[in-house]
Amino acid sequence: MDDRQPAAPASRFRTIAARARLVLCASGWLTVALAVAASPLGAQEIGGTKVRVNYVYATQFGFGGYEVGGLRVGVYSLPLGLTFDDVLGDWDLQVDFPVTYGHFRFREDGVLESGETAHIRTEINTIGGEPRLQLDIPIPGLPGFRISPLGAFGFGTTFSSSGSIQRDGVVEPQTTDEDAFYTYQIGLSSLYQRRWRDFVFSFGNAFIYAGDATFAREPGDVVEGYGTFRTGVQARHPLGFKVANFIPDAGVFFVYHLFTPALQFTRVGETSLEIDQIFEIGGTIGATQDSRIGWLPDFLNRAVNRFNIGIGYQTGQDLNGFRLSFGYPF
Repeated sequence: MDDRQPAAPASRFRTIAARARLVLCASGWLTVALAVAASPLGAQEIGGTKVRVNYVYATQFGFGGYEVGGLRVGVYSLPLGLTFDDVLGDWDLQVDFPVTYGHFRFREDGVLESGETAHIRTEINTIGGEPRLQLDIPIPGLPGFRISPLGAFGFGTTFSSSGSIQRDGVVEPQTTDEDAFYTYQIGLSSLYQRRWRDFVFSFGNAFIYAGDATFAREPGDVVEGYGTFRTGVQARHPLGFKVANFIPDAGVFFVYHLFTPALQFTRVGETSLEIDQIFEIGGTIGATQDSRIGWLPDFLNRAVNRFNIGIGYQTGQDLNGFRLSFGYPF
């Protein structure tokens, strides 16, 4: 998404044969559910303790890492995509092809169902891809306001999973399963941008539902699905210099995340840790004003003008993490 004004009527329908451009790391502000492999194996059972790592939240997290309870997660996504301008009037269509690797590591000491004290360890690796379609629709009569319906469906698998229990100084390997799975998401977002002097302010909201299931489910498998509401604000300002006609800016943002139902994470010998809200602050580097670098082709100039990368810190109810955002951080 960007802060372009709607095209004039004379040119609006001239471009129905959409102009395609390759966009790297510009998937808009809806970067939720990047297909890091949300699967019911979020409830691996090790020594009678179900280790719930919550893949659905990992899909929403994006690119980075977080810790919660005894769980440490690394998520690494390559967000490639195509944007088609003016596919219907001044509506743009974004087609994303994210490919994501996730590594989930759980370590915790606790009391097993048998009453024994033990150290539980499990590691799960995932790889997945989830093609996603997103429309960018400017609202007539409300300059700077856009809405974006979104839908996605993808596939993935777990691999190289392992687990063990250590008790009385003896390490006992545990059997873990591998599964192929599918993921899905659907939602709606809005973004309002307004300029004030040299500042650009952005206000965004979204509600997304994402879920998953294995292709061969068994009785008792946990199928994760969560609704996520997020609202955020960002302020950006030019840095005051140019790099080959590129005008960089810096920004700060705040995002509030609300989950329904609450996210659940394993605690050995205790009730699951529940998290229903997370707060995020961070900063961005990008381009506020359109610029043109003469020796670049048009599709790369458009990608440069939409360039926006940020880093955010998330915290709330025992969860802490850092993530990179590509496009708008909301």
